[in-house]
Amino acid sequence: MHHRSIVAATLGILLLTGSASAQISAGNPNVMITPTNPAAPGTIKRINVTDAFKEVNAKKAVIVDVRSAEQFRLGHIKGALNIPLSQLLSRVRELPFGKTVITYCACPAEESSGRAVLTLANHGIKNSAAMLGGYNSWKKQNLPIERSK
Repeated sequence: MHHRSIVAATLGILLLTGSASAQISAGNPNVMITPTNPAAPGTIKRINVTDAFKEVNAKKAVIVDVRSAEQFRLGHIKGALNIPLSQLLSRVRELPFGKTVITYCACPAEESSGRAVLTLANHGIKNSAAMLGGYNSWKKQNLPIERSK
């Protein structure tokens, strides 16, 4: 039993510090799922840019930028909320009830946005997905972006 609590504490520290290079299964916190295997059970849900755009336009989803306030100010998806990953749990009440939460970052493999989805799922918000390719993919498709003043 002591071994399990040490493992759980270590995994918690890794997630809090952002040092974890793998995802933890929402169903079993001791199961590591590598981000390179999206078909594995317990991996995070992802959504492509086209579908994300459709969901937002249909008012079925909200887009959340999990990057820093500075990165957000320099350019972000039009209409996105900026809730940095480090503040997600303390600001979860800002997310609209009943809508899908689509997170994005600028990481090549959705590392931060994936962590955000996993965090939300572990706290009861199951209707969330990380946007494939994040901000860079959105820009490449010439979808609406804006800068903060």
